[in-house]
Amino acid sequence: MREYKGIERRKYIRLQSVFPVGFKLLSLDGQNVLSEALQGFTADVSKGGILLRANNLDSQLTDMIEKKTAKISLDIEIPVGSKPIEAISSVVWIRIIREAKKSICFIGLSFEKIGDKDRRRLVGYAGSLYRAPKLMAALLLAMLIALGSNRADEIKLRRKNRLIVQELGEVIEKRSAILELIEKASQEKGLLLTRLELQEENVAMIEEEKRKLAAKEKELNETAQDMEILKAQLDMSRRSLESLEALLQEANSDKESLDGKLAEIALQEEKRKNELRKIEEKRKRLEEATVENMYRWLKSHQNRRTGLVTSYEGDSALKNTAFTYDQALIAQVFLLEDDAESAKSIFDFYQYKAKRYEGGFVNAYASTNGAVIEGTVHCGPNLWLGIALMQYMDKTGDKGYLMLAKDIGDWVIDIQKKDSDYGIRGGPDVAWYSTEHNLDAYAYFEMLYEKTGDIKYREAADRTLSWIARYAYTGSGGRIRRGKGDSTIATDTFAWSIAAIGPKTLLDVGMDPDAIMKFAEDNCKTAVDFVRPDGKIVKVTGFDFAKHKNLGRGGVVSSEWTAQMIVSLKMMSNFYLDLGDNEKAGVYYDKAQFYLNELEKMVITSPSRSGQGGGCLPYATQGNADTGHGWRTPGGKDTGSVSGTAYGVFAIKGYNPLKLPPTEN
Repeated sequence: MREYKGIERRKYIRLQSVFPVGFKLLSLDGQNVLSEALQGFTADVSKGGILLRANNLDSQLTDMIEKKTAKISLDIEIPVGSKPIEAISSVVWIRIIREAKKSICFIGLSFEKIGDKDRRRLVGYAGSLYRAPKLMAALLLAMLIALGSNRADEIKLRRKNRLIVQELGEVIEKRSAILELIEKASQEKGLLLTRLELQEENVAMIEEEKRKLAAKEKELNETAQDMEILKAQLDMSRRSLESLEALLQEANSDKESLDGKLAEIALQEEKRKNELRKIEEKRKRLEEATVENMYRWLKSHQNRRTGLVTSYEGDSALKNTAFTYDQALIAQVFLLEDDAESAKSIFDFYQYKAKRYEGGFVNAYASTNGAVIEGTVHCGPNLWLGIALMQYMDKTGDKGYLMLAKDIGDWVIDIQKKDSDYGIRGGPDVAWYSTEHNLDAYAYFEMLYEKTGDIKYREAADRTLSWIARYAYTGSGGRIRRGKGDSTIATDTFAWSIAAIGPKTLLDVGMDPDAIMKFAEDNCKTAVDFVRPDGKIVKVTGFDFAKHKNLGRGGVVSSEWTAQMIVSLKMMSNFYLDLGDNEKAGVYYDKAQFYLNELEKMVITSPSRSGQGGGCLPYATQGNADTGHGWRTPGGKDTGSVSGTAYGVFAIKGYNPLKLPPTEN
């Protein structure tokens, strides 16, 4: 603000730019025009007037202005509005600066006549120009502070997430060590109990021999006729009795020693069990934090424009690739975390934007713009999308995607009807049959029938189950074929047989769920060294994609397929618990907990800035490895996988995506 002094004291708004001003001199009564149209400008305005600047005015005009024998009419041009602001003003003061070739007149004017609207428009715009630099500076400062604050928050969040992953790893290692000690103690206890049992048998035997000898001695004393013979036999009996007494003392001493050792082992066992309980409590808290971490990691990679989530973080060859199967898994993680809106964003893409080929969705789209990346159409990914839709509708009650879900189901039924045995081929343009796809289809048709009551889905499910029992299950030790006429071992077919069909229904159709799980463990279980991104090596036991002995690469643990097995092991435990077979339920429960413990060793921190150090799972313990099924694992030592991470969440929560939750009564 600048203050000018004249007849009155007026404060002007000093602008950083100028307004053009057209003006004329008028007679004091305003009736006569005393000059031609002149041009000046102003950079100082107020409610009461302006400071007009004009160059090289005629001396006659400056004389009238100095003597205040004229008024001045104004046409002030401002950028806001097309119409100039008109005003009549009187001269308050004038100052003339004369230079060699020009003169500059500064004329202080007071408005005599100006519309209220024009006055507000002039002062309002001038005020905004005056405040703009300060506002911009303040805004810029606020943005810098916000960015700095966000960056600081981001650094704190990354550090916190890394600590969660690190602490989980430490807890898992400690838990493994304690479990190993408990197992060793249990084995030692078993050996000692066996020895104790033998010693107790020896004591009993010696006691029996003592009884017999005592009886014989008595008999000899009563019936012996020949004293010499009697004496010799009696001495022998006494020596035997003394020997037995020594043996009995030794046996009792050993028994006391064994009892002491057993008591010591029991004490150590109880101590370690207490430690384990504390570790389990801490592990549970860390698991909850890890699930939250994993959810946020998945959420951070969701594209706001398409709703899709990039399937892998860290492999440049798969940058911005969003596999349809992965989107179905991620959507269900969002549902588990009560984030239905994020799941809807994925479903909306498939309902309104995704391109289809031959009636089905393609295997992969670009997460950034929805363009087709892998144009192959397979039944499996479409079925999994449908499964996710059904889980969404079951949880939220929103039936907005029911037509899309039925459309997918009907499309698969059309493919099923083209086969005389009602098997479902891998896709509309392929000749092979996948057991996995048929398991997906059975689960999906069951869901559709449950929610729609349409008999065609019941029939489709029954036909699919018959095909699986006939063509997939060999009956030989629980082996499941990868497909019709394809005896390759694929771990997911074993896990999903339990998850999709269920133990009871498997038994009903002649498929042994115990044998299926045993075959998977006997042939697909592997133990490998996993090199974490920080270089630390941990031993991990889990499940390979196939029978690793048939592949030249050695064993590889798949995070996703290990998680699938964990879900199925938990199902088997619950199945036997419901039957009242607590012993068998406990065996499956312990196995599920063991493999979950091993899976959690594989949790790594996100390396990207967008991932904010969140916890995630790599696709496998080895990058660029042959899976044995026609594709390789992603490259990179710290590549995060959304399918592995999503199924990791399912394993921790014990969530089976292939079955709708039971209806509450």
